[in-house]
Amino acid sequence: MKGHEITLIGSGNVAFHLGRAFLRAGIGVDAVCSRTHAHAAALAAELGSRVLVAPGDISDRGIVLIAATDDAIAPIAEGLALREALLLHTSGSVPMEVLARGAAHYGVLYPLQTFSKDRPVNLREVPLLLEASGPEEWAKLKSLAAAISGDLREVNSAERHKYHLAAVMANNFVNHLLAMAAEFLEKEDLDFDVLYPLIRETVDKAIAMGPGAAQTGPARRGDEKTMERHRAMIRDPLLETLYRLLSEHIRSHYR
Repeated sequence: MKGHEITLIGSGNVAFHLGRAFLRAGIGVDAVCSRTHAHAAALAAELGSRVLVAPGDISDRGIVLIAATDDAIAPIAEGLALREALLLHTSGSVPMEVLARGAAHYGVLYPLQTFSKDRPVNLREVPLLLEASGPEEWAKLKSLAAAISGDLREVNSAERHKYHLAAVMANNFVNHLLAMAAEFLEKEDLDFDVLYPLIRETVDKAIAMGPGAAQTGPARRGDEKTMERHRAMIRDPLLETLYRLLSEHIRSHYR
């Protein structure tokens, strides 16, 4: 995997972190292509690679990695005509087969992690969910993935989509609830950082005990009076509905 072998399509959070991981592993990124030229140029400068104006400029060799939004993957693939290169995408919810529209050899390298450019991530500890169109493609994909992560999982598109749904619940939904807690306290002129130890313990306990065994709170106990007082304090009708529905689901689940 040494040398300039990879072309990145995309310059967002996932492309940024994968590009850095490839660089650390001694895997060259030959070119970066993105609809936002300034972002592509910035990432290419960091990786020591070229900037391509359009996917049509991509050469048919090595590995072409689409790290773009889900809706963009199929149109990008359709604009390619790769017979030799291995075409990959990094999405949790897009079927592998959409890549067959633009390549003879294709697969998926999905890092199951949340990424932000200003937040370092140790990809060696991140599960990479892998899928390939055949044995030759699998060998090449596995070699690439093993260079940047120590946790490789072979899954099909249906399994990957289920992992992605679970990841949305575990990350996006949980983070949104944290944001709602922060906004509530801010409006009440109270400090969100008081909750930091609770948030850390919540995650640590869920990992150590399993989230089912770790569940506590008024809904788990059936404390109706406390939940009524809570709902009365919530001024946002939609948030009050969310509180009620989540409480009902917890109560029903553990009944």
